Amino acid sequence: MQQLSEARVKGRLALIVSCTATKRVPATRCAMVRHLDHGPDRVRQWVDRLDSLPESQRLPLRRLYGGPMWQSALDLETRARDLGYAVDLWVASAGLGLAPADSSAPAYGASFSGGPDQVAPDRHGRRSWWLALRKGMFLGRTATDLACVRETADQVLLALSPAYLEPLGDELQRFADDPGVAVMSSHRPTRQSPVSSFGLRQRLGGTQVTLNARAAAQYLELVGGSPVGSSTAHQRWEEWAADNRLPEAAPRPPLTDDEVRTFIRECLKVRPMARTPLLVELRRSGSACEQARFARLYREVQEAQ
Repeated sequence: MQQLSEARVKGRLALIVSCTATKRVPATRCAMVRHLDHGPDRVRQWVDRLDSLPESQRLPLRRLYGGPMWQSALDLETRARDLGYAVDLWVASAGLGLAPADSSAPAYGASFSGGPDQVAPDRHGRRSWWLALRKGMFLGRTATDLACVRETADQVLLALSPAYLEPLGDELQRFADDPGVAVMSSHRPTRQSPVSSFGLRQRLGGTQVTLNARAAAQYLELVGGSPVGSSTAHQRWEEWAADNRLPEAAPRPPLTDDEVRTFIRECLKVRPMARTPLLVELRRSGSACEQARFARLYREVQEAQ
C-alpha cells in the first residue's frame, strides 16, 4: 500500500459500489438464495450451484446488471475518469462477494437487504455469509477482500447503502485511519463518519436509489488532489454538504407516486420484471413504498405501455 500526501497525483482509484437486484437476464431457480436448503453449508451450496451453471450463462457484470442504480454506478466511474483517476470498478455483492465489474457471473438472486433472497435475517448471519464467500475459488477467480483491493489501488472509495456496508464492517475498521480510503453512504453524518449523502437527494437530483453514486461523484470533484480519506477531503465535504442538506423526516423517506412510476419505467426498459424484485431494489436503496401502493403503480405503468 503506497503512502499518500496532499500533493500526490490522483493515481489508481478503486470504486466499490453495490450490486443491483435488476439483472438483464432472469436467474434460474438454482441461482436464487430462496431455494437453498437450510443448514450450516448454505454458502458452500451456493458456490457449488453457481459454479455448476454453464459458462455460456455467464455475463460480464457490466452487462449483467441493469436499471437506474447500476447506471449511476457507471456514471460515477466515467466521472472519476474524467477527473483524472485511473479507475477500477468493483461490485460488493451478496451473491459474489467483492468482484471486479469486468468479471463474469450468471444471473442470480441474493441480497443483504430484506426480501425473498436475503442471505440471512440477522446481522451475524449476513457477516458470516460475507466472510464465507471470501474462501477459495469462485466462478473461476480467486476470492478477494477489501485489503486486497486496497493493495492494488492508490485510493479506495466505497459508495454503498448501509445494508451493504454492514457485512464489511470488520474489514473497514482496519482502514479507519487510512487517508486513502473513504466511504459514501446514506447514514446520518457523525464526527467519526462525516462523509454522508444524507439529506442531499434534492440538491444532487435523481432518486434515492442513485443518491450514493451521485454523492460520490460530487465528493471526488470537491476533494481535488487530496487523498479521499484525508481530513482536508472530509472538511471540504462537510462544508459543502452543510449548505446543501435538506431535512429528511425519516432514514427511509417515501417517494412520490411519480418518482415510483419513473423508477419502474426505467427498470422495465432494461427487461420485463415482476414487481417483487423491483420493490426489493427500491427498498435496498433506503427508499420507502408500501407494497400495495407499489403494486398499484406497477400495474398502472404496465397498462400504460
